[in-house]
Amino acid sequence: RLLELLCDNLAPISKKLSPSELSQFISAALEYLKGDAEQQSSLWANFLDIVLQMDDFGRQTDVLQSVLSTSQGVQAPFTLERGLGPVLKYRMENVESPEDPILFGLVDKHELFLTTKDLQTCAQSACTLVTETSNAVLRGKEHVSEERILQSLRLFESISKALPDVAAELLMTLAAPLYVLDYILPLVTEESSTVDSIVDVCERILDTFRVESTKVMIPEFQNWVLNTEVVVGIEDLMTAAMYIANHDATWIVNNLLPSTSTLDAMFLEDIAYSPHPIIAATDNLVPEEESSPGSSKATISTYTRVAWGLAIAAISDRQLAKHNTWVLKHMLLLQQLAEDRLLTSGAGGPDTFGKDVSDDSIRTLINTVQKVTAYLFSGISSTDISHAAVVETLKTDNPIADPILAVIVELCRIGMRQDGVMVARLVRGVLAQLLRGASKADADTWITFARTARRTAPYTAEAIFNAVVSTGVETPLLNRLRNEAASDLIGISSSKANTEGARQLRLLLLLAPPLDSDAVFLPTQRAINLVQAIEKWITSDESDDDDEGVDPIVESRTLALFQQLAPILQSLSGRHWEFAFDVVESTLEDASLSDLDMFVQISRALDLIIVIQGLVVTNKQLKATWLGRRVAILKLVRTLLVSTESHQLSSALSLLYRNRAVAILQESADDVLEAHDFGKMIYLLRAPHLETQRDAYSLVRSAAFKYTEELIMEVGLNTSATEMEIQLPQELIALLRLDDLDVTGYLLSWMAVFDAFENTSLRVRAGYVEHLRNEELITKSFIPLVCRLLDIGASGRKPRKLDLWEVDVFYVSLYEPENLHVLAAHAYYRALQAIPSLIRTWWMDCKDRQLSTAFATFTSTYFSPVLISAELDTVRQSAAAALDENRAGKSKRAQLEDENVSIKVASAIGEVGLVYTIDEQKMEMAVRLPAEYPLKSVEVRDVKRVGVAENKWRGWLFAVQQIVGAQNGHIADALEVFKKNVSLHFEGQVECAICYSIISVTDLQLPTKPCKTCKNRFHASCLYKWFKSSSSSSCPLCRSDIF
Repeated sequence: RLLELLCDNLAPISKKLSPSELSQFISAALEYLKGDAEQQSSLWANFLDIVLQMDDFGRQTDVLQSVLSTSQGVQAPFTLERGLGPVLKYRMENVESPEDPILFGLVDKHELFLTTKDLQTCAQSACTLVTETSNAVLRGKEHVSEERILQSLRLFESISKALPDVAAELLMTLAAPLYVLDYILPLVTEESSTVDSIVDVCERILDTFRVESTKVMIPEFQNWVLNTEVVVGIEDLMTAAMYIANHDATWIVNNLLPSTSTLDAMFLEDIAYSPHPIIAATDNLVPEEESSPGSSKATISTYTRVAWGLAIAAISDRQLAKHNTWVLKHMLLLQQLAEDRLLTSGAGGPDTFGKDVSDDSIRTLINTVQKVTAYLFSGISSTDISHAAVVETLKTDNPIADPILAVIVELCRIGMRQDGVMVARLVRGVLAQLLRGASKADADTWITFARTARRTAPYTAEAIFNAVVSTGVETPLLNRLRNEAASDLIGISSSKANTEGARQLRLLLLLAPPLDSDAVFLPTQRAINLVQAIEKWITSDESDDDDEGVDPIVESRTLALFQQLAPILQSLSGRHWEFAFDVVESTLEDASLSDLDMFVQISRALDLIIVIQGLVVTNKQLKATWLGRRVAILKLVRTLLVSTESHQLSSALSLLYRNRAVAILQESADDVLEAHDFGKMIYLLRAPHLETQRDAYSLVRSAAFKYTEELIMEVGLNTSATEMEIQLPQELIALLRLDDLDVTGYLLSWMAVFDAFENTSLRVRAGYVEHLRNEELITKSFIPLVCRLLDIGASGRKPRKLDLWEVDVFYVSLYEPENLHVLAAHAYYRALQAIPSLIRTWWMDCKDRQLSTAFATFTSTYFSPVLISAELDTVRQSAAAALDENRAGKSKRAQLEDENVSIKVASAIGEVGLVYTIDEQKMEMAVRLPAEYPLKSVEVRDVKRVGVAENKWRGWLFAVQQIVGAQNGHIADALEVFKKNVSLHFEGQVECAICYSIISVTDLQLPTKPCKTCKNRFHASCLYKWFKSSSSSSCPLCRSDIF
């Protein structure tokens, strides 16, 4: 009776009991009521209701944990009408632990806590979460944490074991999501033990119905490949497919990729795609005229995705490609689309691969496809092929036995039926392979066929012409074809220049031999007549449309044609060269890189300049003509290169003009570059191409010299030079602040900084140093990078050894990435030369003793000896003669030695002495460079003072110390100032009353600012510093107002 009473009042009693006491009471009560199923069922139902009604999540957890631990061996002789399903649901949604003991304890003892419906709901929730997660993974969207995923998978696995029938209904819908989490999730997320556990659970579940799940997965996988909303790259999908198929590429192609018929249908649709007109800059088969895109972006993106997967399968198993030669045409189209994507990235055309595919991935794809096609073409030998038979087959629908030849014939037939630019480019590619080693008769066979086909399939016919030309086989029929085309062009009137003339120019370009060929394109007289005809078009007011003048496309193709005619006309005087230069100038004057319609024309103008620069090396007559126009044209190239529009172009587009423009300016940088180009050209050093960076550096270096020269002149002419702001270009400083700049570009940018220090004045040098100090770029960016690249102070690693390299000599033009540490070492050497005071300050302020010691040891081992030797050599040479002309040849360092001054250089101890003789009396001072120079400053010694007041003598010595230590000057500069101080003193020149030196260490000026009251004189720079520090304009000696 007492037990019944307690059971009836379980709810209020439970609130007074601890979780442990409550679980013990329930266990004892169940044991006592054994045999009375009705009473047990009532007691247990009341207990579960109490658990469900608990508001305190922590108490609920403690109670369940205690009950689960004390219910071992308890059997339920009853069927639950109401379980803890809500508790299960809440914990699934709010407890992320994949090993929640409550969650899995309830499932393990489901007969005590959960109804069948609770388990079904739990399994369904787990399936829903797994499915949603797999969809999110495929589409690159955010999803729940890996812990929640693992929790749901383990729950489903537990339910499957407890109630197989409940899970069996859901397994088939879960097959594809399980494959995603098993094979794809690890490829697109970071490695972790949780992800590994997810894979293990997925494997165990899939093993229970592997055959059935694979059948379900196959159509799903095909959908993932075809669906452009699936952002998981095809590379990752194919990696997953390889695991699924146990690396059986044939099984993948037959089961996971679309069928051959589907691929063929996609191929025929996508060859209608029209390439972007700017590709004409590198491929004359592509017209510059705008045309409809043909296929939609989505369609092409789907095809490239599928074909990419096919390429991966083919490269993994060459036997697959060998026995399925139909893949060849897909590889060829894929390669063409990939190469076009690299060229047109950022040009506004359709993105045939999707915005998430990087250029590096595209390059990898091209490399893969080239290996596949090279393998398939390797079995073709032109000498073993009857080209006449192949051409005859083209005229019929008869099959051809050889599988590779069959593909070539199929492409040609498609070109004849579905003529277009893209298929024509494919035809040209396969025929170039087929015609390797072909005879003149074979070449004529194809030319004859193409001449007939040109009436119905002009693009394909022209592609055949171009393929024959690319082989280098010259035949009478080919020459006749060129002459006919030229003759036809000459006969076209100016009114038809924009239509018939443009088409005929394009045909001539396709018939022209490669520029490096020895073949003669046209006879000299016909070439002259050709130029005269085109000049008449361009200078005529006639037109066959409503526009005024000739179409830019005609000018563009004219520039391309001049590249072919230049070798023919190079030794002939006449109007033709002036006309060519006029077209180049006109193009560059109107050039705008934001106008992509002009891009091809600009590129061709630059190419023509390069051709001319090559010819004038050996042709004096052409050189004389070129010199008259050279500077004006090259200045236009420079303007194009420094335009702000050029900064925004993609890396692929930039290759079409930047490398050309940089190469053109190399030999004439001094003639065309201006001081402001230093800042405007610095962006070239962040180009993503090493070749551009290397070539551009020499231009930037030349511009740096110009910039410094102009500053020196401005400072010299400015009467208030001490107040003039002297800075490096802001564009350069902004570049050095970038976090994402590649290391090579960053180091070359610092090299440009140090170039600006060469042959500069002390005043300009001081301004540069102050600018760098204020920007804190040396301490926060440059030195940390150098330490990292040279392993200075790196924990557990020794610094790089530089014994094999000369740190003071480096040829940027020969730089390769594997020598990055050598470039870093040279940049550090240049820093020690240009800004030793900033390096010294960082070293003295360094709080990391280990780093400080390693830095000093490294510097004194590899750099100090070279720098000391260079300083001593400079002094030794300056002592004997006027040396070190600046770049413009306008100034010289004064001769140190004369009848009053002698210089002694002691290389063994790194010391320089200066002896000044006056009236047979000798005064002497010395400068010693420490072994750790320049981390430790020079020591200036007073050896012998005669006839000079001590304060003046100390002022002169202090000036030497300041010039070398603080002003980053050379010892020769300091000795020159010391010599002038002594000479001017004995000539009666008064010294500055502030610094006691006659020559200012800041600007090398005399003290010219007098105080009207006390009559003392001051350097302008010293007076300015006094005004700034005292916040007054009074005399530092008598305190009267200077002004």
